[in-house]
Amino acid sequence: MVCAAQRTAATPPLVGADPAPRWTLRRLVRWVRERFGLRCCRETIRAALHRRKLSWKKAKKLLGRADPERRQAFIEQLQGVLEGAQRDQHLVVFLDEAHLHQDADLGYGWAERGERFWVASTSPRLSARVSFYGLYLYNEGQVRLWPFPRANGDHTIEVLRRLRAEWPDRKLILLWDGAPLSPGPGRPGGRESPGHHADAAAGLQP
Repeated sequence: MVCAAQRTAATPPLVGADPAPRWTLRRLVRWVRERFGLRCCRETIRAALHRRKLSWKKAKKLLGRADPERRQAFIEQLQGVLEGAQRDQHLVVFLDEAHLHQDADLGYGWAERGERFWVASTSPRLSARVSFYGLYLYNEGQVRLWPFPRANGDHTIEVLRRLRAEWPDRKLILLWDGAPLSPGPGRPGGRESPGHHADAAAGLQP
């Protein structure tokens, strides 16, 4: 019974499928009664799951397009960039459009200890999101959240201008998740602007 409960509690979701109800202790108590005809309380189920090295934890989102090989190559390249920032050779800024939108409810669930608990993301379209720009200033250890009505080319240019205005004479290295709204060459703040270096990290999230 314990092994069957463990497999059921730790079964990962199917990508692209509607997420199954999370296996709470209450549901597991009912499942054990229906499957095995045994009556037990939630604390009994909890103790059994703990003995099987399962713990109740917050889920992590697993993006379907993640490429393990590209991600590993990016991480290796990133080490040198961060080492240069630690020697104050340049400023490193992690930049991404962040959104409040209707997506997978991560919540909590049972999973093996030491392992992340993944939940498939539905990745809603931009029209279903409220956008803002999130920046992590690696050298400063600071986070900036700059809200905009939507994430588009004009607002991207404004973000880059504000960033350059704070450090007009320093080399900035932007690590941008795919940079889908980058203004491009020839426009203010575009990829060809002096002192800017953008690295796309699309599909590299773990």
